[in-house]
Amino acid sequence: MVHFRAEGHYTNVYTENEQFLCNLSLSDLETRLDSMQYVRVHRIHMINIRFACAFEKVDEQCAIIIKTKDEARIPVSRSNVQKLKSMLGLS
Repeated sequence: MVHFRAEGHYTNVYTENEQFLCNLSLSDLETRLDSMQYVRVHRIHMINIRFACAFEKVDEQCAIIIKTKDEARIPVSRSNVQKLKSMLGLS
């Protein structure tokens, strides 16, 4: 599992090659998954930190680039920037 996107009470789960709809909320998944590997970076996004390949900041918008075939850009909320930078060894 590479990253997750909340869709109401469901969650889209993205792997390297496919996408699935899960009947659990993002909050439920967050409590069940390893917090050292899976990080909530935005209200509707959670990533697998092992697939993070770049961090970018354009104006005041931060995003994490995920190693997938289309190099997904996942927004990072201002409140999660420091936590994510610390986990990536960037701070």
